[in-house]
Amino acid sequence: METKTLAVVGIAVVLVAALAFVALTTEGEEAEYELITSSDAAMTSALQGALDNREHIVVTLWSPHWAFAEFETDDYHLVYLEDPEGTFGAAENIVTYSSQAFAADADNDDAKTILSNFNWSSEDFGAVLGHIEDKGAYDGAKHWVENEGASLVSDWKAGITGNDRGIELDLVYVDWACAIASSNVMKVVLEDVGYDVKMTNVGANTMYTGLANDDYDFMTTAWLPVTHDEYIQDYGNDIVELGISFTEAKLGLVVPNYTAEELGITSVADLRGNGEHFDNKIIGIDAGAGLMRLTNQAMEDYDLGKPSKEVEEAE
Repeated sequence: METKTLAVVGIAVVLVAALAFVALTTEGEEAEYELITSSDAAMTSALQGALDNREHIVVTLWSPHWAFAEFETDDYHLVYLEDPEGTFGAAENIVTYSSQAFAADADNDDAKTILSNFNWSSEDFGAVLGHIEDKGAYDGAKHWVENEGASLVSDWKAGITGNDRGIELDLVYVDWACAIASSNVMKVVLEDVGYDVKMTNVGANTMYTGLANDDYDFMTTAWLPVTHDEYIQDYGNDIVELGISFTEAKLGLVVPNYTAEELGITSVADLRGNGEHFDNKIIGIDAGAGLMRLTNQAMEDYDLGKPSKEVEEAE
C-alpha cells in the first residue's frame, strides 16, 4: 500500500512538473514578440536605421505614406506581409467627418461643399506627401494646391457661393502622414476662399470625442470600415459624415524586401518562430491608432505574443 502511494505521489509530481514546463514554454512562445508603441516619426526613424544597416525589422505601416517612395532604392524597398487571417481587412476608405454643430451652421456651407467634394487619387496623395517631405507640411501642401492639384481643387470648389468669409474653423487631426497631408491641403484650400483655419493635433480617441462634443469642427482622416470602426460605433451618432476622400487605403505589417527574400517571410504567419531576427519586436506607432488595435489583434490571431496593455488601455 505504501509503495502504491509513493508511486501515485511520484506520478503526480512528474505531471505537475510537466504541466509547469508546458505552461512556461507556452508563456515564452506567447511572448515571442512585443508590440512597441511610439509615433509615426519614431517608427520611420527606426525603419530608416534598419534599412541603412540592412537589418531586419517589422513595422506597422499604411498606404498612403511617404515611406514607400522615400525608401525605394536600388538596394531595398518595403513590402506588406500577407494577411491570410484577414485581421487588417481589405482596402479601406478615408472619410471626412464633422461635428454636428459645424454641419448645422449655415455659415459653414461653402466649407461643407468643399469638404464633401474632396476626393483624390493615390497619385495626388503621393505627390503631396513628396512635397511635404521636401518643403514641410503647409508649404508642401500649398505647392501642390497651386500647381499639380489646381484643376482638382477647382472641382472641389464647384458650387460654393462665396458668402462665408472670415469664419474660424478648427480642423482636428492626428500626427500621421496621411492626416498631415490631407489636413494641410484642406487648410490651404479653405483659407484660399476666406476661412481662418486653425489646426489642432491630438490623439485618435480625442479626435473622435472632440468632434462628438463639438470641441472641433471637422477632420479628414477616418479609416473605414475596419480600422476606426470602434470609434464610429462609439461616436458615429454624434458626428456627421461629409464624404469619402480616398478609396485605396491599406495598412498592415511591413518588412524590407531583403527580409522577405533572405528569411522567407512573406506572411504575418511567417513571423512566428523568427522573433530573434527582429529583436522580438514589432515597431508600432501611437497606442490609440486603429492600426495598433488591429496589430494587437494580429498578435493573438497569429500567436505572436501578448497584446499590448498600453494599446488596450488607449481604446
